Amino acid sequence: AMGVSHGHLTHAFTRETGASPQQYLAMRRVGEAKRLLVLSGLQVRDIAAGVGYKSAARFHAQFKQLTGMTPSRYRAFKRGVEDHYTLPDEGGDGG
Repeated sequence: AMGVSHGHLTHAFTRETGASPQQYLAMRRVGEAKRLLVLSGLQVRDIAAGVGYKSAARFHAQFKQLTGMTPSRYRAFKRGVEDHYTLPDEGGDGG
């Protein structure tokens, strides 16, 4: 140990990154998962394991908490399957 308390280290980390160590790790894991969902053909459960989740259900819940959508929905959205959810351009002045 460096003579620094766990609480002090956590506080310093949070101050520097804007996130707790747990939040930071979750954001990094989900960030990598987002990349893999779009660029790879891997199964969601394999991506979950690959970014460090022992539980696919935990990954699913955390992914949805951080992104607002499920991993499968995110993949479809980013790959262009969302096209039928977007409104067509109706001309106009843009608002």
